[in-house]
Amino acid sequence: MAGGVLAWSVGIAYIAYDTLLQAFTGWKTWALLRPTAPTAAPSRGSRVTVAVIVAAHNEAAVLPATLGALLAQHDPPEEILVADDGSTDRTAEVLFARHGLTPPEPGETSRVVAGR
Repeated sequence: MAGGVLAWSVGIAYIAYDTLLQAFTGWKTWALLRPTAPTAAPSRGSRVTVAVIVAAHNEAAVLPATLGALLAQHDPPEEILVADDGSTDRTAEVLFARHGLTPPEPGETSRVVAGR
């Protein structure tokens, strides 16, 4: 008898907890359902600056497609930084040949700035 009462008590407590949790979640997400006032489009001078870091380690096969997709966006980033961590598969050569860069001197960086 005591086991049945305990099982029923745990079940009722779980149902109450679950109901309260669902009510709390609904209350917190109610704001997402309300329409928001449209905001004015930012002027060209107030645009947020965007830079992208591409981590590359042995990415010679996919690096041209990645950079091409970034540069082909409707609103491309102002700067793309490729961080090559000692690739052994010609990643650097592909990057330099495809974008007309020369390898940097030791201790320097090579940058590509997306044109507008």
